[in-house]
Amino acid sequence: MSPIGYSTSSVASTDTKNRLTETKGTELLRSMRIAYVKTLQKSTDGIKGNAFAGFNAHRRYMVRHKLPRDPVTNTINGSIIASWSWIGWPSPPTQSQQLWHVEMVRNTSVEYYWLDAGWFNGGFPGGVGNWQIPIDRTVLRSCYPNGTLAPLADACHKSPSSVGFIVWFEPERVAPHTYIASTFPEYVLGQSNPSAEGLLNLGDDEARTYMHDYLSAAVEAYSLDVLRLDFNIAPGPIWSAADEVNRSGIVEARYVDGLYKLWDTILEGHPGLMIDDCSSGGRRIDLETLSRSFPLWRSDYGAPGDMESLQSMTMGLSLFAPVSSGAVWGWDPYRWRSGLTYSNHTTHTQYMYTKHNHTVYS
Repeated sequence: MSPIGYSTSSVASTDTKNRLTETKGTELLRSMRIAYVKTLQKSTDGIKGNAFAGFNAHRRYMVRHKLPRDPVTNTINGSIIASWSWIGWPSPPTQSQQLWHVEMVRNTSVEYYWLDAGWFNGGFPGGVGNWQIPIDRTVLRSCYPNGTLAPLADACHKSPSSVGFIVWFEPERVAPHTYIASTFPEYVLGQSNPSAEGLLNLGDDEARTYMHDYLSAAVEAYSLDVLRLDFNIAPGPIWSAADEVNRSGIVEARYVDGLYKLWDTILEGHPGLMIDDCSSGGRRIDLETLSRSFPLWRSDYGAPGDMESLQSMTMGLSLFAPVSSGAVWGWDPYRWRSGLTYSNHTTHTQYMYTKHNHTVYS
């Protein structure tokens, strides 16, 4: 089963002959999925059951009409090589470590530097929900003494040989006892159990506006080139629990509509910004999210020795998502080519440092 058009818990499935066999989810959204799947099915009619005709019709549609493009060059977003802030992981990444990392990837083939989770108060995952305005109240000062990520941005954008800046956020999941959970409980779905994780209700105008203002301030203060948005929570039960009697699916529909509004207003306000929809390892790869973002981290599965799985992932996912990215686990030809996608992360950058006779930071 797989999602087709709308970022909800409803799914559609097909049989081995690519015929629609089942849909699950709210009645409000089932018709949208059925219509699109039937359109794909029609594209294979009269072509001797060649499923790839349908895949290619879908890919042409995505490339021509849906995938986000650079407003200046009109090229499709997502073709980048990025380096992960692995140094010190899983401890919170410190400013000195990451400034060293940025300097090491300059003058290499790396085009972007990615700061992962843990740079904020409470760390990951316990601090998810500590998104405060003014934004300097969010930053973990024991690692970033000035309460800002601006020094990393300045280092990335320094000429010559500048690199782009990617920063991780998870705006929707709200851990218990965090700032949003304590200060704005009315913004959070699932608050009936104070010890459980909640969900920022993007269907609520005030909650969505708060998160828009926070993320927009971060994009501007940190001169972000890519906004990395994670989503590590199963929303279905929380949505269902919040529905009124005989109103099944309404909370979900309003939430997803709010998600699109949030992303659209951020992108409209920051031309050229890209959204990396990593979402717990590429778990939001439907038509609407792919039209606004690209999955720069398409799976949380990571086994440096299992190259065949990476090849299979590319072969399968590329039929639906023309643009996706995964990890490159090494520099020898087989591992490098096994990880190649439309864009890539050099996840274990120690390979790069060894190749260039650098000493890894400790």
